[in-house]
Amino acid sequence: MRKFVTLLLIILFCAPILCAEEIKLNPKDPPKVGNGKELDRELINVPIASIENGVINIETELASWGVAVSVYDGDGVVVYSSVSNTESKEHSFAIGSLSTDDYIIEVQIGDDYYEGDFTIN
Repeated sequence: MRKFVTLLLIILFCAPILCAEEIKLNPKDPPKVGNGKELDRELINVPIASIENGVINIETELASWGVAVSVYDGDGVVVYSSVSNTESKEHSFAIGSLSTDDYIIEVQIGDDYYEGDFTIN
């Protein structure tokens, strides 16, 4: 019985982590280095984004504040926009339920912009 309870607890607490859909973010305008050449994208610390149950989570390498998120529908209309004013490495944005569509997410951290896309089925 004890093994069953332990297994049940693992499933209840770990399943949401496994179900989160990762959103691949890319730098929108990579910084330039000498001679106007773009900085190698591998050297840029891109935040990690995921969506689960109507909540977008953004993880940054360094504690950041003023993290802004905008979500656009397939027609380019803003369906969600918010700014996290908490200094943290993890920022959560409750976007609620979205209709079935393709979406674009834009994340701003300071002067840096990142963009990705995701689909709601």
